[in-house]
Amino acid sequence: MVFEHPLPVDPLQLACVAIELSMKTFYLPLLFTTFIHHFYSPLLLTTSINHFY
Repeated sequence: MVFEHPLPVDPLQLACVAIELSMKTFYLPLLFTTFIHHFYSPLLLTTSINHFY
């Protein structure tokens, strides 16, 4: 997306907003699933092992 006319907002600020939005839409679910896979799954596994044995 290329804007021909000068923007009333600072391009750096716009870039920061775009990065923040992309982080909210992409990196947060990624971090969430990574957190679940790395912390919740072993926890669940140990809980189930302790429950059965």
